[in-house]
Amino acid sequence: MAGTRMLQSSPTKFFKVLMPGFRKKLGIPVAFCLNENKMDAAMIQSCQGSWDVKVGKSGNGQLYFKEGWLKFVNHHSLRVGEFLVFEHKGNMVFNVVSYGLSACEKEYHFPSDSMVNGRMTTPHETQRVKRPRDDNLEGTHFFRTIMKPSHRDKRNPYMNIPPSFVEANGIAHKSSMTLIDPSRHHWKVDLKHWKEKKRQRVTMARGWTEFYRANKLNDRDVCIFELHQKTAVSKNVVVNVKICCH
Repeated sequence: MAGTRMLQSSPTKFFKVLMPGFRKKLGIPVAFCLNENKMDAAMIQSCQGSWDVKVGKSGNGQLYFKEGWLKFVNHHSLRVGEFLVFEHKGNMVFNVVSYGLSACEKEYHFPSDSMVNGRMTTPHETQRVKRPRDDNLEGTHFFRTIMKPSHRDKRNPYMNIPPSFVEANGIAHKSSMTLIDPSRHHWKVDLKHWKEKKRQRVTMARGWTEFYRANKLNDRDVCIFELHQKTAVSKNVVVNVKICCH
């Protein structure tokens, strides 16, 4: 019987056990190949937000996170013995999931409305939410959704926008919006409107599937939609999207 042939492909994920000295810098495995034109800076993101981090290079060619890395460490209360799983999404953007000494995924305070508008709050300023207990969490300038089958349905995929977000940002009168993904690509998404129980309902329709597929979303992944720019009535609404893989 012929043996099974394994397909060779470039890895997109790696993990790092946090050893003494990790707070100062963290190396990227040499075997993890990054074929990017510019590798002196990266964006590291989790369900807590995103951090711009400088990338250095040692004498043996190993890349490592430096300036900005400590802010990520402090915000996530990382300790020696814990470990992180990184997923490279392209363009030096990394999704990160952290695991505690119990070997289970760590629980964090979910970002408050003030955080998603550009201010990093401290753990005591945020409400503790065990991910992924609630499928949706929302504020006037952001909302969070956990991906499920309806978001990738072959016949009629859609993404609901919470009424509070619609009403606060004048989306009830918009025909489309622009999503900016973690790689900073822009996606135009058409909006579909209807009324239900006297409230205006809005969903993302045409364009959503392309965004979903391009960002390789899967069930239970978390998307955080943050208002980036509310423009004039005749123009578009721009929304940043942060992705945390399950």
